[in-house]
Amino acid sequence: MATFRPTKVIRFEWKPSDQDWDPGKLAAVTSQLQQSNQQSSFLEPDSLAHDFKPAQKVPYDFFYKFADDHGRESRMRILDWEIGMLYWNCRKLASTDAEALEKVRQRYETEFFRKDLHLFLGTTYEWHSRSPNPWVIIGVFPPPKILQGELF
Repeated sequence: MATFRPTKVIRFEWKPSDQDWDPGKLAAVTSQLQQSNQQSSFLEPDSLAHDFKPAQKVPYDFFYKFADDHGRESRMRILDWEIGMLYWNCRKLASTDAEALEKVRQRYETEFFRKDLHLFLGTTYEWHSRSPNPWVIIGVFPPPKILQGELF
């Protein structure tokens, strides 16, 4: 895990993704829940696997394109749960997907670009062997910019 402050954030992007969860991954999670229920205490209810319902999948992948202090540009996917919740909240209020995505863009580009944007980065096992850069954004931290004169 790392905290990274991009020198320049170029843009916020999104692209459509699968509408549903991968059935194989969903089956693996359900299987793990059932196994953990079998190992639990006899006093605990075994309803965890029975009551499990996956969250609705966000039908878009979100990205930041930015440059580091050497001028190298990178494009990283944002896996932070907050952007998914923002999308769903905007979708409830918007009449179209395009309108909801524009509201997400306003927050993650227009609003956050005015702040001192920091990114929390993490890696995923899936990308370690397939990519020269296995990092993904697992959190976005946009504190306000504080000018030197404002510190006194």
